[in-house]
Amino acid sequence: MKNENMKITNKQVLHRLRIKYGKKDRLKFISHLDLISTLERALRRARLPFVLTQGFNPRAKLSYGPPLPIGIDSESEYVDIFLSKKLDLKEVTSRINLTLPDGLHVFRAGYIQLNEPSITKFIDRAKYRIEIKILATDLDDVQCLINKLLSKKELRFLKRGKEKKIFTQEAVFSIQIVERKLDRIVLEVLLSIGDQGEIRPDILIELLFDGFKSGMDYEILGIYRIGMYAKIGNELHCPLDTR
Repeated sequence: MKNENMKITNKQVLHRLRIKYGKKDRLKFISHLDLISTLERALRRARLPFVLTQGFNPRAKLSYGPPLPIGIDSESEYVDIFLSKKLDLKEVTSRINLTLPDGLHVFRAGYIQLNEPSITKFIDRAKYRIEIKILATDLDDVQCLINKLLSKKELRFLKRGKEKKIFTQEAVFSIQIVERKLDRIVLEVLLSIGDQGEIRPDILIELLFDGFKSGMDYEILGIYRIGMYAKIGNELHCPLDTR
């Protein structure tokens, strides 16, 4: 959900503040709309000099990044806040954090040029860290499954009861084993996000272990969005790198 088409009030100086925040614990189970309501209430309590929309029900002009699937923690969410006055970054970060409920926290903030693309137009990749409990297997088995999935031309899965098809190379950029802890492993996956075609990380794991050996069960212990990026040339850039 975005508010990019809102009109601002006349004769207001406009500054575009982009904040990076995280969502975890019980708040990972609220919907994107509920998250927006929670954030907007907190931002009003922070008494920031918002630029307001016009109309019968003026609201703060905000623009959000891509929705986070329910049940996933994140340390890399973004929202743009349009202000009529430029504030010190440490001050504004502190003021917002004082008003946020447990489970939400602002990590960074920076001013963005007004002509920069919106967050959703800028971002085309998201990185996730996935912790999985696996019984009676070794890393060679998992790596074999990773290689097999990445070699497929297409991935097929159900979305809202309908079969969806995406091209693997356009949706899944990497899957890496980054840690092993006794009966569990940690994967980092870099996935497409946006119009190109995307796949939820939990569905990716279902497809990955679809050919798992009989009797070797797995369980997803946690999924965390740890970064969102745009690929520019051969490098990944986060949304705050645009300033």
